[in-house]
Amino acid sequence: MVQTPPEGEYLSSGEEETKVVLVDSNFSYGILPLDINEGCCPIWVDELQNFKTGDTCIKINGTIKNEYDEDYYICISAKIYDEEGTSVGYMVKCPFVTTFVDSVDTDFFELYIKHDKRNIVRYDLVVNYISKYPPP
Repeated sequence: MVQTPPEGEYLSSGEEETKVVLVDSNFSYGILPLDINEGCCPIWVDELQNFKTGDTCIKINGTIKNEYDEDYYICISAKIYDEEGTSVGYMVKCPFVTTFVDSVDTDFFELYIKHDKRNIVRYDLVVNYISKYPPP
């Protein structure tokens, strides 16, 4: 059983707590979808772009709530850990996913992590960036 981040709690941004609440999240093993190569992040490290449709991966999706007084673009990333507590895998396409969330509203996020084993015991979600403007 994979340990999930606590629902209903604020996500952190490094050492700082945010006003972004994790409403729910889901973890599953799967394969990368057909459209995975669309919109790849130009700043992402080239040697990590070693993925293609059909590769095995981990999919994490869920809902977040923006409890700020303003609408924001919220960027989220995940880290997955094996039974030894080692962070494994890497995010596909970009180091984070971005979703626009109106003030005091919720929105869905979905991210993929390249990893070819079924040895994950937990994952963490982190807010990387909060802004009124989309990331570059």
